[in-house]
Amino acid sequence: KVDAAIIACAGLNRLNMANKISAVLAPNEFIPAPAQGALAVQIRADAHELARLVSKLDDEPTRFAVEIERYILAAAQGGCSIPLGVYSEIHDETITIHAMVSDLEAKKYIKLSKTGSVTKGKALAKTLVEELFEAGAGEILDQIKKYSYPERSQ
Repeated sequence: KVDAAIIACAGLNRLNMANKISAVLAPNEFIPAPAQGALAVQIRADAHELARLVSKLDDEPTRFAVEIERYILAAAQGGCSIPLGVYSEIHDETITIHAMVSDLEAKKYIKLSKTGSVTKGKALAKTLVEELFEAGAGEILDQIKKYSYPERSQ
């Protein structure tokens, strides 16, 4: 028994249960994990014909947004076990990057966004990471690491 659950809309739609969705959380407000929902195709390096075929599936703005999100994840020295959210939106030649870091109880969190030219996306992401750490992200992540790996804090 639960009072509430957060579930992907896609799963409920596949189950023909869309009528059970009471609210849709906007990704720029409820920031997902970096690269959440992005799909990748991996092939052998020597499969040139296959590479040509699957290259038609590539969506350059999505790939760039995922690269930005994964850059922030790496800069925060994060993995899938830390409460870090990153979401990038590209509209025309503008990118907006939303990021948040939270402690494990969600009592302390930092949420910042940056908007700028797509051509300066990596620099924008770097600035956003710096601002997250200036606002205390490092302390939050250090506490999480101590909690998750107590032997490392000795």
